[in-house]
Amino acid sequence: MRQKADNRTVKTYRPGLFTFAVTALLIAAALVSAAHADAARIIGAGGHVSPDHYPGWILVWRDEFGGGSLDTADWSTQSGRPEDTRFRRQLQQFQPQNVSVEDGYLVLTAHAGSESDVSFTSARISTQGKHTFRHGRIDIRARVPDGAGLWSAFRLQGPRSADQGWQQAGELTVAELAGGAGRNDTVNGGIHWKQGGAYRFESASMTLPSGNFGQQFHVFSILWSDSNVRWLVDGFEYARLDISAADFAVFNEGLHLLVELAVGGEWPGPPGEALMFPQRLAVDYIRYFQPR
Repeated sequence: MRQKADNRTVKTYRPGLFTFAVTALLIAAALVSAAHADAARIIGAGGHVSPDHYPGWILVWRDEFGGGSLDTADWSTQSGRPEDTRFRRQLQQFQPQNVSVEDGYLVLTAHAGSESDVSFTSARISTQGKHTFRHGRIDIRARVPDGAGLWSAFRLQGPRSADQGWQQAGELTVAELAGGAGRNDTVNGGIHWKQGGAYRFESASMTLPSGNFGQQFHVFSILWSDSNVRWLVDGFEYARLDISAADFAVFNEGLHLLVELAVGGEWPGPPGEALMFPQRLAVDYIRYFQPR
């Protein structure tokens, strides 16, 4: 079914539990503050922005990455190869030194490995054990690398993911983006949960009408309550899921946030031979709102 709404042409699908819409025309890009001009030479500051307030919502937590280092009161870095990276057949090892805060941006950097037993190093940070999110809205303004074999991800995971694993503990994928031609123009949102003792997964995606997500900043958002989850890009909702059933109860608990840049894996495939390292995932801000 096709319909027109404002200046967007929208196509609506109904795969399984999801109802989601794919835009064929997004709103024009806005420029970010000149305060990031220095970092723009490296990262590039153009793109979409989001407001720091919404009617009926209150901003309860934010990280604008304005200091000179990661705020360890809210974030922890991860090391080595966690079990979920092996499951996803990723190639990197995580290292704390691959995390930096530069000119108002969080930067996760992937390098080609300098040791024979490490093909690539990269970074993951998490709020687990330090900060949780229970219902509300999260906006993440980020610019992702677009090269083949790169995998940028923003995920909310259940409180028992450390001992149960992310598949059993529940996960809301705020946004996952794979690099490479034919992939880097698409954002994916999803949900992992346990239903009747069995693992379940549903996902939805949105493809840009032109260009790719690595060319400028975009705002990836998720809104969730005890009744539904909504996924947005640059303020445009492209997916919605009913989670009112008892099987989704884990998503009514406090979830922690992960941000990572991975290399390789079953989904994006191996890095392309022409891909030059280092590669960077840059995050301008993360903001968490709750209803008033």
